[in-house]
Amino acid sequence: MLSTINPTVVSISPFPSFVTGVAFSITQNYCAIITSIKNTSKENSEINIYPYPFTDRITVSNNTVNTVQLGVYNTLGNLVATKELEKNREEINLEELPPEIYFVKLNFENKTIIKRLIKE
Repeated sequence: MLSTINPTVVSISPFPSFVTGVAFSITQNYCAIITSIKNTSKENSEINIYPYPFTDRITVSNNTVNTVQLGVYNTLGNLVATKELEKNREEINLEELPPEIYFVKLNFENKTIIKRLIKE
């Protein structure tokens, strides 16, 4: 018989340190089931990433004047791609990545924005 334990807040998470508000439950067999991921950034019109979901490439529109440091992380927290953006609009090729949920960390003007991406 499979029973579940009530959702519990734990200090160890399989997610990158910048991802907060992850809710999950643990079954008797110690299987984590993700029930939600809180979006860690407010809607921000300074930087847009599209299309969502994507297949091979993403386009980053940058309405800021400064350089943007971009890092793409998988759900294990591994950095899988990085790029320095200096143009207002740049296309980034991510075709080598497998279909998964990714987190994009954008650093600019003493700000950090985290956006979630889904690759189909």
